[in-house]
Amino acid sequence: MKVLVVTPYLPSPPNTGGRRRMHELIARLSRAHDVSVVSFVDPSGEAAAVEATGQIAARVVTVPNGASKATGVAKRLLQLRSMFSGDSVARLVYRTTAMQAAIDELAREVRFDLILVEFAHMAGYTFPSSAPVVLDEHNIEYDILLRTSQHERGLVRRAFSHLEYLKLRSEEPLAWSRADGCIFTSDRDRDMAIAAGCDAPVAVVPNGVDVTEFVPRPTPTGSDIVFVGADFYPNADALRFYADQVLPAVRRNVPAARLVVVGGAASVLRDRPRAGVELVGVVDDVRAYLARAAVVIAPLRIGGGTRLKILEAMAMARPVVATSIGAEGIAAVAGRDILIADDALGLARETTRLLTDPDLARSVGQAGRELVERRYDWDVVAGDLRRFTRTLLAPRRAYRLVLGRERAS
Repeated sequence: MKVLVVTPYLPSPPNTGGRRRMHELIARLSRAHDVSVVSFVDPSGEAAAVEATGQIAARVVTVPNGASKATGVAKRLLQLRSMFSGDSVARLVYRTTAMQAAIDELAREVRFDLILVEFAHMAGYTFPSSAPVVLDEHNIEYDILLRTSQHERGLVRRAFSHLEYLKLRSEEPLAWSRADGCIFTSDRDRDMAIAAGCDAPVAVVPNGVDVTEFVPRPTPTGSDIVFVGADFYPNADALRFYADQVLPAVRRNVPAARLVVVGGAASVLRDRPRAGVELVGVVDDVRAYLARAAVVIAPLRIGGGTRLKILEAMAMARPVVATSIGAEGIAAVAGRDILIADDALGLARETTRLLTDPDLARSVGQAGRELVERRYDWDVVAGDLRRFTRTLLAPRRAYRLVLGRERAS
């Protein structure tokens, strides 16, 4: 089978949640099928990322797009343009004639049997009618924007986020209607889409973890509290909240406790020094830092989908403390597989419990490992995707078979 994957950014190296999901699913599709990837890239070309993607795909086609990496004045101008148009920022950034041309050229060269579109903002293109289109919704973006608008601190930011929410509230369901099938990362997201009018066939294909890559390590001797996350507003909000409102209370009980921040989210705490905080930043491999973790946290107040950072921590048998939103989409039992709290006092209490009770930490960590082995190994998740795509492909194959017989007669 020939598969086309259409994505806003390259899936490799898998150093963010979105990249990790795409990388792992594409790698497993490629074991049995011919996979092509067409993706936006920074105008610099991203040579190393193109090469890395080429390790998991038969062909890689790139389309330069500087707007996707806009910062400073360029980003503000893009937001201003969105404010005075009917289009969301994502639609303005990711709908280009160059991408359509790249898709058309690939379709002339290869007859695809399946098209996998990553994110709703990539679903507005015209795809070959010969193949079913499956939309992979990593998150329901308008849900994230609604939650963001409720937590933004400034009036202008809050108003802009709410305006983006209203635009995505109409754009995203339109993307679902254009697809032959939609996959979501959690039951909650699937149910939300159905309630919003999604009438395409749907399935839950959760995020996962490679349980042979993320394995339990010896129990750490320190009191490191590890946060892993990209430079993404829900992560920034969670990190500021934990560092300013939770960590001081934890350190009053456990003075040796340190918050270790891994990933692009570290940049949000560089505004001022904070006691007991280590800012690591982006790394190629998070496992060394998870191995140091006495506790891994996911104190999100905004979000959607499922958090790969939690699954990776669980796979390494590290105990996790999260908010209800942070743990959304993961079939974990609170108190057994994970500890849950939704305010600063509760998060401080649960973190302190794990730091001061080695038996509890060991029990929660082991239960988390057993959960991901059963449900969230990427091989299991890829099986969910294969079963869903077969239900979409079967009617087309039957039609082609009947058509072939009619022509033969």
